[in-house]
Amino acid sequence: MPESSPSCLSSVVSRGALLLLGVLLVAVIVYPAGVLIVRGLDLVAIDRILAARGTLSALRNSLIVAFGSTLLAATIGGPLAWLVVRTDLPGRRLIDGLVLVSFVIPPYLLAVAWIQLVGRNGYLARAAAVLAGVETWNFPYYSLGAVVVVLGLHLYPVFYLAIKNAIRRIHPELERAAIVSGASALYTVRTITLPALYTTIAAAGVFAFSRAMANFGVPALLCLPIRKEVLTTRVFSALSELDLRGATALSFILVALSTVLFYFQTWLQPVGRRMGNPGGNRRSVIYRLGASRVPLATATFVFLGAISIIPLIAMIVSSFLKRWGLPVRPEYLTLNNYAYLLARGGYAARALRNSLTYGLAAGGIAALISGGVSSVVASRKAPRPARILEAVATWPMAFPNVVIAMTAVLAWNRPPLRLYGTGWGIIAAYAVLFTPVVMKQTIGLVHIQDERLLLAAQTAGAGPVQRFAHITLPALLPGIATGVLLCVVIAAREIPISLMLYSSGQETLGVLLFGMQSQSYGLEMTSALSVLLVAAILLSRVAIVRTRSVHGTA
Repeated sequence: MPESSPSCLSSVVSRGALLLLGVLLVAVIVYPAGVLIVRGLDLVAIDRILAARGTLSALRNSLIVAFGSTLLAATIGGPLAWLVVRTDLPGRRLIDGLVLVSFVIPPYLLAVAWIQLVGRNGYLARAAAVLAGVETWNFPYYSLGAVVVVLGLHLYPVFYLAIKNAIRRIHPELERAAIVSGASALYTVRTITLPALYTTIAAAGVFAFSRAMANFGVPALLCLPIRKEVLTTRVFSALSELDLRGATALSFILVALSTVLFYFQTWLQPVGRRMGNPGGNRRSVIYRLGASRVPLATATFVFLGAISIIPLIAMIVSSFLKRWGLPVRPEYLTLNNYAYLLARGGYAARALRNSLTYGLAAGGIAALISGGVSSVVASRKAPRPARILEAVATWPMAFPNVVIAMTAVLAWNRPPLRLYGTGWGIIAAYAVLFTPVVMKQTIGLVHIQDERLLLAAQTAGAGPVQRFAHITLPALLPGIATGVLLCVVIAAREIPISLMLYSSGQETLGVLLFGMQSQSYGLEMTSALSVLLVAAILLSRVAIVRTRSVHGTA
């Protein structure tokens, strides 16, 4: 009987840990989402909101934006990935760097740069007036097409990275055999390469489609001025008009669509990996570009520079102007924009402090949930409740940010926990957003952990708490550190959650950025804040890469 006591104690502790994690997940994720679902199943409100003319128009616009930006992203990312992997195109590392810049810049900042470049008084309009004598600039920089372009340029790295890795898994001998048999490059790609990439392209396409449909900032900036809406901005508008039932019904519809897309994409990913060749993880040049090598490389760098570096240059130049629209001359340049933003005790300093505080607090909650869930699913024989915990913890990845904000509004605006209108409400919503982010960093670490270490510790008499503290937790710490750092970065750039939940004194950097153009600030101040955010994101990216390399988790 005494010999079985440690085993019984281990079972009790394990079940207790599962119960504690379950309670935490219910409080942070399940309860808010459940409130939204229960209140969203208001058939009268759904019927009213669907019958409204603006809703059908917003749905149509959302589909146009999602399909258009996904198609544009695939058109750019796919061929670029094939050129990098299967040809002798020079400068592959530089291409990777330029692609990364496009992806790490928040889409809202790309939209700000879009206005600066192609707007009525933008740099291209000025250049056209000087070089071509164009006096009237009628480019549709506020339009659905503009949203498609901006989101497509932001999302093409999704296709580039996914297809690049997938092509490397295709055995090159299949393509070489076709070429030796006399097949042209186009025929080989169409009959061998593309069929092997279908599931990868589909998975990347579903992900890009869902991200485009869930985006709020870009349509708000480029469509609301011309009175066009998508579903995400429609939710925000309904809440602003105090139509809580309508906003809830719209959020329910968005959750349903996003959840279906999310789980369809997660099903496609392993299918694509199974179709690949695990031995093909190396670059294999098949096509020599010959005389077209240098011209093609030049065209590639010019194009990537135009969509990644030129927007940054436009923002940097604008950030030093005394007022947007002034000529770029020494007498019109100033450092006062940065001085104002970086002044201690100012509006921007408070927004920065709030973003850091909310990001770290919510990141800590997400790390607690993710570390616990990852540790209980570490074993290949993890119980079914543990798998359910994992599915619940990753579910919010399917939620658009405006929907997460709505769950917080509905769940925390009444007793027993009245968090709405306080900083804790923002932290609670951020925790929902951040939990899948940290989970992604930790779950892979426990799957590659050697289970023999845990078995040896158990054989030596170590209890579950000791095994977790001395084996599992040290393995998870690099992922937790990376995840929390990512949470802080996301908190600095996040807009819709903060915008829908903040009250006076709780402004974040996202709220400040979104509100600058509607207040007395101009594009020059918006550009200065955008430059500071991009610099912080790039520095954080470097820190994340170094953290992974130091701990061997790259």
